[in-house]
Amino acid sequence: MSKEIKTALMYMAFGIIFQIPPLFYAAGFGLAEHSDYTFAEIFFPYAMIFMKLTNGAINLAHIILAVIQFPIYGFLIGYSIAKKAGNKIFLLIVCLHMILVIICLM
Repeated sequence: MSKEIKTALMYMAFGIIFQIPPLFYAAGFGLAEHSDYTFAEIFFPYAMIFMKLTNGAINLAHIILAVIQFPIYGFLIGYSIAKKAGNKIFLLIVCLHMILVIICLM
């Protein structure tokens, strides 16, 4: 296995670990606060935009999208760090995420 893939998988593991608290908080706020999805919109904008574009209810596809988001972020950042382009990819991911959060909160 190449060094780039090993680094990417390590960062992917960080993404998996990082996503656990936001997933539980998003689920808790969504259920306990009578469908208040603000927390989910901040941490999982891809899934929430997809939800708004479809029928407006969370289904399995939205959950899968939320669950894979941070591991994909981690993989991309790890791979780009190994390729010496980490800052550019990190900035791109952060900017895209923030743009989608703003769209979600509108």
